[in-house]
Amino acid sequence: MFQVTPDQDNESLLAHACESLASASVMASDIAAYVDSPQRHTILAIQQVIMLAELAVNRVLNNYEIPQSPNPVGASLLAKASAHSVSGCLIRRIREQARSHNETECIR
Repeated sequence: MFQVTPDQDNESLLAHACESLASASVMASDIAAYVDSPQRHTILAIQQVIMLAELAVNRVLNNYEIPQSPNPVGASLLAKASAHSVSGCLIRRIREQARSHNETECIR
C-alpha cells in the first residue's frame, strides 16, 4: 500500500525518520500522562528508546557529507557557484526539518 520511492536521497530519508521518531516520542509522552504507574513506567521506557533512536539518526544526519553535484558542462563559474549555493541551502533546509537538529542557517 505504501512505499518509499527508490529515488529518495539518504538525507531526506534520515530527516523524515528523525521527524517520525520525534512524533512517536511526543505521542508516547502524551499517553504516559493518562496511564497509571506500572504502565506509565513501561511507556516512558519506550519513549526513552525512541529518543535514543532519534539521537542516533540525528548523529548520522549531522555526519552526512553533502554530495558534490556534477559540474554543468559549459556553465560559467558564476552559474556553477550559484547552483552549489542553492543545493547547499536546500540540504540545510532539509536538515533543519529535524526537531533537534542544530545546523546553522544558510547565509548568502
